[in-house]
Amino acid sequence: MPEVLIADGSGAIRNAFTKIFNNSKMVMCWAHMRRNGNKKLNNIESYDARQEMLDDIDKLQLCESETIFKNASSLFMKKWSKREHDFSEYFEKEWLKTLDSWYEGYNNFTPSTNNSLEATNRVIKDEHTFRERHPLSRFFTIANDIVNRWSKSRNQNQTDPIIYSIEPPIALQKWTNAYHFAKSSKSVLQISSKRKGFTDYYIPAGEAQNITTNEIQKYKRKIWTSFDQFKDLQFRIWKVTLSDNASEWKNGL
Repeated sequence: MPEVLIADGSGAIRNAFTKIFNNSKMVMCWAHMRRNGNKKLNNIESYDARQEMLDDIDKLQLCESETIFKNASSLFMKKWSKREHDFSEYFEKEWLKTLDSWYEGYNNFTPSTNNSLEATNRVIKDEHTFRERHPLSRFFTIANDIVNRWSKSRNQNQTDPIIYSIEPPIALQKWTNAYHFAKSSKSVLQISSKRKGFTDYYIPAGEAQNITTNEIQKYKRKIWTSFDQFKDLQFRIWKVTLSDNASEWKNGL
């Protein structure tokens, strides 16, 4: 039984998921959201304003919880509603009220986009249906052929089979970056987490090398009076929560 749906804003897909699986947990694809928002931003004359708003939206997408997202969204609207009224009105209606599940903390350990599914859909169209609209009987024949071919190509007993991944692969470049980070002079402060059996690690972002306990307290309070203050305090520090069992590091947040 699927726990969550990742899709674009299609009402038909969402209604079907709710009806068939009796589940309304749906992640709005971040790639679709950003693409649509960016198109609307092009109506704004000022290039600097467009870039600033896009950066602000990117920061909203990184919100780690519903509470933070709602508070930050309110500050976003306060910042932009008078300066860019038309876009703010569109953004609030479309992305803060109707389809508001595009931020990271909406559902942890879930992909932010449905790009993989879109890529699979493209293969079906390019290599099997050739972008034609077939009668249902013909489509069933094609679908059966697809399943047959894909099953064989993913059979682990075949020579050079296609590997089906159940988790994101970690590229060599990421391991290299992690090694350089571990060798860097950045200070990392450890504090016991509220989650039993976990530890919170606080890391200075950007070029900063150190953070203070006072900065961590400001980060943890999550109190902001403006969106710019939210960006400054929330993204000055990176917080990583890891299990005290080193073998379970992939379950960190």
